Amino acid sequence: MLIDTCDRGTAKAHFLAATIGAMTRRKLEDAAQQYVAQRLPKLIRPEMAARVQEHKRRGHQLVLVSASPALYLKGWATAAGFDAVLATELEFHDDRFSGHLASPNCWGPEKVRRLQQWFRGDQPRVLYAYGDSQGDREMLALADHAWLRGHGEMPPIDA
Repeated sequence: MLIDTCDRGTAKAHFLAATIGAMTRRKLEDAAQQYVAQRLPKLIRPEMAARVQEHKRRGHQLVLVSASPALYLKGWATAAGFDAVLATELEFHDDRFSGHLASPNCWGPEKVRRLQQWFRGDQPRVLYAYGDSQGDREMLALADHAWLRGHGEMPPIDA
């Protein structure tokens, strides 16, 4: 077992290189669209889908911040009403996946860095954040109202 032999980003790049190899961007985009259409909707928890809709109804900006590849998240997030996706980007050379990440893995402190960069110093008056793993803790600490799956009830939406 190779626990603690490399950081999460390097491990993710190695895993992706081993599983998708030098697949073309078009082939990966097609696979991502198929995944978003057929599998991803079954993974979205109904309470989170309702929460997204309530924030959207109230006119809040919605930003999906994830360590998952942006390649498949962007299409789904746009359809779900998100304003932006801050996620791990894959690197391509000559229109083929290079086996490397084009951005730092969007996990832990990187989530906060990306979110603050996206705000450009204009953080919202009230910030809600939702997470489901330890990689969300730093981002949740930034929020006025934070919820981590498995740790109590979601906060009410006040604003």
